[in-house]
Amino acid sequence: MRDPVCGMEVVPAQAAAQAQYEGETYYFCARACKALFDKDPARFLHPLAAFPAHARALYAALRALSQAVYGAPAGQALGEAEWEALRVLGERGECRMRELAAACGVALSTATGLVDRLVAKGLVQRRHGESDRRLVLVRLTGRGRLLYQERLEADMRLVLGMLQPLGAREQRQLVALLEKIVRALPQAAGPGRSDDAEHATHDAAS
Repeated sequence: MRDPVCGMEVVPAQAAAQAQYEGETYYFCARACKALFDKDPARFLHPLAAFPAHARALYAALRALSQAVYGAPAGQALGEAEWEALRVLGERGECRMRELAAACGVALSTATGLVDRLVAKGLVQRRHGESDRRLVLVRLTGRGRLLYQERLEADMRLVLGMLQPLGAREQRQLVALLEKIVRALPQAAGPGRSDDAEHATHDAAS
């Protein structure tokens, strides 16, 4: 069983403490975890319940949309992070490694590992800068660009399908509201967002 507070595996017979709540017995790895649980059991058993219903509904919808649009397609041997790197390179063309890492929202070492895997799969290639050999530039291969284009077209068909139940006015309102939310975020552009992607969103809703 797991401690509901910290998630640690607990053997009931060896638990440091236990508590009853709504007819169930919960076991804890330490008395400190039980003390936190006793103060507010619902916080740990039903963490979303503390938030307003409309916020929970939006959260669930965003997770479903994110998985539908950005999740790796079934049957493809690429993970989500690899798809994100492929998308950034497809939108921006050739990038410095640091630019790619920043656009993907990962550390440089992580981006290096991503590129290593994509190079091994024949989707990405590296080259050194002509004026500065220390500069490493990354771009898609022909195969990588074809895969990116296929994915982009599939994604846009999905987006158009999502918009289909809405009328033209509702589509424009939806996009305007979402863009208003995005502008209010700490980083309005968000990692990897480009002007082309924003214009594509406008075109899809018009």
